[in-house]
Amino acid sequence: MTEDTKKRGRPRGYKPEYVQLAHNYTLLGAPQEQLGEFFNVAVETIEVWIKRHPEFADAIKQGRILADAEVAANLFRRATGYQHSETTTRETRSASGVVLSIESVTVTREIPPDTDACIFWLKNRQPDKWRDRTEVVHYDQPKPEAQDDGTAEPNQDANA
Repeated sequence: MTEDTKKRGRPRGYKPEYVQLAHNYTLLGAPQEQLGEFFNVAVETIEVWIKRHPEFADAIKQGRILADAEVAANLFRRATGYQHSETTTRETRSASGVVLSIESVTVTREIPPDTDACIFWLKNRQPDKWRDRTEVVHYDQPKPEAQDDGTAEPNQDANA
C-alpha cells in the first residue's frame, strides 16, 4: 500500500494562516460554533484543530482573554463613570440661510456611574457579599434543640 492509499476520510483542511484569523475572530467574541461557520467546517473539526495545533489553540485562548479583558475594562468604566470627549461642528447661518461660518467644538461630557453595571460587577466579583439569593438550609430531621432528649418540659397541649 502506498502512502496515499493509507489516508482515509475527508482532509481536515487546516492551514497555518488560520491561526491569525482565529485569533482575530475570537477577539470579536466568536465561540467555536461561529469559528466552524467561518472556516466552513464542523465544530468537531475546530476541536480537532485545537488539539492537534497548539498555535491554533493559543491564538483562540489569547483572543478570548483579550476580548474578556476589554469587556471587563469597559464594564468597570461604565460602573464607575467616566469623561467622554466629542467633537461637533456648528454652522452659523444668515437669515437667508447662507452659511457664514463653520466651527468645530470639542465638548467633554461627564458620564455618571451606572448602577446596573455596578451591581453586575459586584455580584460577579464578590458573589458572597452581593448575590440576591439567601441560603436556606433544610433539615431532614428536627434541629438538635428541638429533639426530645428527656430534659425538655412536657408539651402543655397534651393535657388539653
